[in-house]
Amino acid sequence: MLKLLHCGDIHLDSPFSLLDREESLRRRDELRRTFLEMLAFARTEGVAVVLIAGDLFDHGFATAETLNLLCEAFCAMEDIRFVIAPGNHDAAVAGSAYLGGKFPENVTIFTQESLDYIDYDDLGLRVWGYGFTADRLEGSPLAGQNLTVPGKTAMLCAHADLGAPLSKYAPLSGADLAASGLCYAALGHVHNPGEPQTFGSTLAAYSGCLVGRSYDECGFGGAVLVGIEDGRVAEWRRVPLAHRQYLVEQLTVDGVGSDADVIAALTAKITAVGWGDETALRVQLTGAVEPAYAPNLNAIADTCRAGLWQLELQDHTLPVWGSDYLERDPSIRGALYRTLLPQMQTGTPDERSRAVAALRLGLAALEGKL
Repeated sequence: MLKLLHCGDIHLDSPFSLLDREESLRRRDELRRTFLEMLAFARTEGVAVVLIAGDLFDHGFATAETLNLLCEAFCAMEDIRFVIAPGNHDAAVAGSAYLGGKFPENVTIFTQESLDYIDYDDLGLRVWGYGFTADRLEGSPLAGQNLTVPGKTAMLCAHADLGAPLSKYAPLSGADLAASGLCYAALGHVHNPGEPQTFGSTLAAYSGCLVGRSYDECGFGGAVLVGIEDGRVAEWRRVPLAHRQYLVEQLTVDGVGSDADVIAALTAKITAVGWGDETALRVQLTGAVEPAYAPNLNAIADTCRAGLWQLELQDHTLPVWGSDYLERDPSIRGALYRTLLPQMQTGTPDERSRAVAALRLGLAALEGKL
């Protein structure tokens, strides 16, 4: 069986601009180390070709140190072939690592927007691809092309936006993939991928990012191991490689009236699931709580953070628990509640947030707590 490793959206030397300098440098080093661990995994698994489907670097931030590190790693794995298809974040432009760097002979880089290919005759394989030469590519290089070749398994390595015809990032349609006759399309651009899809004879998939960098990139990132047999995909599986993950979870806290109640519920959930120092956790508190109660998010997080990599809380609760008395209250408290209730229940997110804050502040003021 011919084995390939499909990866992309790695963003080496990403600036991690929201972090302080020390943490940013640490995260960048962690990303480099995970990439090298991925290459070691490829060698252990007997992978013949590594397909890198774009955004290997963050253009403008790639350092000579990282480029040298990669070239040394590629050179040390001369028995493995590497194919790189630059994406919108690491386009093959003047001054880029792709045009200015000196990669070893076992590395092929697609540096033009039109389709090109590399043949590996000893593997019976042709890899098609293209590269971004700017931060956008509004047409599809695959449109209307049949890419089959007699005697070889044909596949694609590319940065593309599948199923988004108006995209400015190489829009790719299922119809074009079906017409292409490809065996496998190794895609990059989508950081949180779904399941692979089949179009005609072509299996198409996104690898997702190698390492999550924020709460927009949840779960343990990694790569995809692909096995080819008799010109078809005989094996396909995601391989988690990241050491840490971001997660966004919801915790329903109906009826709570104190921070202690929330702390107890959150601690129980963290313990039950077993999250530890590998997890950055964002918890969205939901449900109906006592009208006068507003969670102290910082205090709750400080109490529950022990053992986690990070913990962040967001308040999505509604102050309507046990509020029958407010619906009937003839005083200004009831009037305030009845006025704000429609916005709290059916308003836009901004309207809901303002209405919740207004009710809590109003009730606190009427009770002399401000």
